[in-house]
Amino acid sequence: MERYSKKLVILIFALIFLVIGMGTYIYIDKFVLTEETTCECDSNSIIKDKTRPIIYDNPNYSKIRMPYINIDSIDAEKLNNEIEVYYTKSLKLNDKSDIDDFPLFYDYYSNTNTLSIICVFRPASVNYYKAVNIDLKTGKRVDNLDLILASNVNRDEIKDTMVKIFDDSIDQERETYYKATTLPGEEENMYDKNINYLKNLSLDDTEMYLNNSGELCIIVDEYQPAGSEVNRKIMNINKKEYEKITE
Repeated sequence: MERYSKKLVILIFALIFLVIGMGTYIYIDKFVLTEETTCECDSNSIIKDKTRPIIYDNPNYSKIRMPYINIDSIDAEKLNNEIEVYYTKSLKLNDKSDIDDFPLFYDYYSNTNTLSIICVFRPASVNYYKAVNIDLKTGKRVDNLDLILASNVNRDEIKDTMVKIFDDSIDQERETYYKATTLPGEEENMYDKNINYLKNLSLDDTEMYLNNSGELCIIVDEYQPAGSEVNRKIMNINKKEYEKITE
């Protein structure tokens, strides 16, 4: 009888520890982790500054039209920093830059819970694009897989579609691409270099976004037979054509 009593006591203590452990896990998961990594809120409460729109010009710059994401989350803060670094480090722009004659703007689109921002800079005939995506419900960055799923395109067919878009666009200039090489001494011609680039592109790492129709748009590099060696273009995978962006 005494042996069964000891077992009962042990069982009771085990249950107590289990309940305490589960309670601690639920608290950390629901309150601590959620508070630090996401913003579980509606589209109104997620706004950081209620007096401003969800996207507005970065107030730290008077001349550069740089988007600022007005969302109260850690990922929004990271994306704002990423955008600023892109403008100031990659493009090397500042308020003293001579950019008056070149298009420099951004646009943004909302599809269900996804907010997509596309930044555009076109000095001379060269295109520079930057895209970021954030969830309007959680305040977290939206990854490429979620964008692909939201666009209803078949992931396995994306690269073939990209090759077709490029192939169709140079139909009248195909011979020029065949004859041109990328660098002196290289045997690979411009056509093959573009095709190989598209076929080997990492869909996880490349930048993409959803346009105002919820269509998947992917930013790609394209090797040119003349002028600037590399230019950036945007491919609309749903429409199977290049995306045109105007201010």
